[in-house]
Amino acid sequence: MRIALFSDTYVPYINGVVEHVKNLKQGLEHFGHEVLVVTASNDEKDFVIRDGVLYCPVRLKARGIYNYPIFEPFLFTDTKLKYIMDFAPDIVHIHTEFGIGELGRMAAARLNIPVVYTIHTIYNNDYLNCYLPTKLLIKPSKSMLYKVIKRYAEHADAITGPSEKSHEFLREVGLEKEMAVIPNPVNLESFDRAKISEEAREAFRAHYNIPKDAFVACFVGRLGIEKGVDTMLKLLADKIVPQDNFHLVLFGDGPVKDELEYLAAELGIGPMVTFTGMLPNEKLPSCLSACDTYITCSLSDTNSISMLEAMAMGLPVLHLYDEINKDQVTDGVNGYFFRSADELYERIKLLQGMTPDEFEQFRSTTIQSVQSKGPDALARHLLDIYEPLVESEENNNSQPRRSLVKKGSDIIANSLSEFYNKLSGQ
Repeated sequence: MRIALFSDTYVPYINGVVEHVKNLKQGLEHFGHEVLVVTASNDEKDFVIRDGVLYCPVRLKARGIYNYPIFEPFLFTDTKLKYIMDFAPDIVHIHTEFGIGELGRMAAARLNIPVVYTIHTIYNNDYLNCYLPTKLLIKPSKSMLYKVIKRYAEHADAITGPSEKSHEFLREVGLEKEMAVIPNPVNLESFDRAKISEEAREAFRAHYNIPKDAFVACFVGRLGIEKGVDTMLKLLADKIVPQDNFHLVLFGDGPVKDELEYLAAELGIGPMVTFTGMLPNEKLPSCLSACDTYITCSLSDTNSISMLEAMAMGLPVLHLYDEINKDQVTDGVNGYFFRSADELYERIKLLQGMTPDEFEQFRSTTIQSVQSKGPDALARHLLDIYEPLVESEENNNSQPRRSLVKKGSDIIANSLSEFYNKLSGQ
């Protein structure tokens, strides 16, 4: 099968969607399928294909979002679509609500092939507040995005999402439609604790002046309002004291990093918190292996890949209780939920009080809990969706898709154009 995956960002950018698409490509290729990733690029001057990736040049960047490229589908021509036509995919899988996704929709219409659409991101107010220059733009931007997402979903042959939270969001957008919940993947080959030496763990702690015997918690992700790191700091500050020999490491960068550094100092826990900034992805496994647990207070994530990577490295997860995602952490198996500062502190002290053998056993069950979530597992889940759609398309004289796509294109074009102008500061 020939499969085209459409995502506005891809390697070398680092985010959850990139990791998802990268792992999916790896899994599909492992099973013998041909994959073309179609993505936007700030660096290329013309369309170019390298290592199974079609890089589409852009002229706009999203200010405040790591300068992510903004692809404008309304400028492409038949010549630009030709690269996808030449690949001749059997199915299109869209992983974005933005310009590259619209390119995927139009390519599918031209080729009259099925479309799968994955909802990765929950666009709530906190999320949009991180991206937009003023809160006054949240309401109109949210309305525009909801229209775009609804149109993508309406005309997709299948919809997937990494957790039931994605399905709930689809209903909030205003569409009742079946969704296949497929958990996010983790690259088990890269995130393998057995491959990291004790010397590497000690070197990490020494580099950041973290005591060898400290109990180290961490969080990995974009430092934006929606990730709840401010909540985490406040909960920790309410109970943690220097005598607890506790240290928190925050891996990542983002728009509220300076505010969080100030907050940690203001709360009196500044010396116990390390901000590393953005790290290259290849360094993350060894950094995680130097930590003892992973803490998250994010209620915006659908199925955090960073959390899964931490589990793969043997870090039990302490997670602020999230009713709709309550199946992602099993108390006593791969971590614990908490609902208050007292409960968080109790969980930390419980982990600290374990004997070395007890903690190693906990590490082992944590690692085991994600062993079924590698690239191959993700690919198998998606192939179960792709194959019937492709077979059905081949066996039926279905209605041409170009007319179906056209119905939603004008709404998407107008909405995306307005949203792009806000992101790019125009």
